[in-house]
Amino acid sequence: MQRLGIVDLGSGTARLVVYAYEPGRHFRLIDEIRETVRLGEGLGTQNRLTKGGMQRALSALRLYADFAQATDLDELRVVATSASRDAENGPEFLQEVRKLGLQVRVLSGEEEARYGVLAVANSFPLEEAWVMDLGGGSAQLSSMESRLYRWGRAYPLGAVRLTEMFLQNDPPKKGEVEELERFVRKEMKDVLEQLREHPRPLVAMGGTVRNLAKLAQRRRGYPLDLLHGYFLSRSELEELMELL
Repeated sequence: MQRLGIVDLGSGTARLVVYAYEPGRHFRLIDEIRETVRLGEGLGTQNRLTKGGMQRALSALRLYADFAQATDLDELRVVATSASRDAENGPEFLQEVRKLGLQVRVLSGEEEARYGVLAVANSFPLEEAWVMDLGGGSAQLSSMESRLYRWGRAYPLGAVRLTEMFLQNDPPKKGEVEELERFVRKEMKDVLEQLREHPRPLVAMGGTVRNLAKLAQRRRGYPLDLLHGYFLSRSELEELMELL
């Protein structure tokens, strides 16, 4: 058995997952650490990572590197996404990451989209689906056909980014929400027609979606302590939006 650690350095969180596996045979999750870093803070207003965001992310990565050394992991891989990819000072931040002795790989938007489809194909029995990964800095939308990745791309529609760009008040004003919705429709103009013409299940992932689903479960007294595969209806989602 080998033990592999993978760090997903996102715009909102940095997550370390550790898998024990036998190549070509099986794998299982044996450990997990999650830190809220909000690395993407500032992207929506100035397209630069803030000093605070970078420091929080570097602290989390230092913790993960120490954990890997203390537990004798066979390998530790770090992948970075939207915040590191899009920010003007992303290369400077990645240079600081490498000073920790970590090799980091920045995923393109299409790579993120493809990995989302791979996750769905390996955890759901669906033959076809639209796959959405809603993160802090970006949202990936992909098409899965015959359980294979067909196409996908990243949109600048992450929860942290849009909040900074449009929602200045809490609760947000009606005009702010309407402006946000116009921006989303404009950014997704190229794919909205395809979504209408090819109706399929929408499989969504990411912390924002999970939190909404958890809230919906608790409001309706859902009897199972299981989030994976939960069907979040449009009516439930609209009720939650009004409540929030």
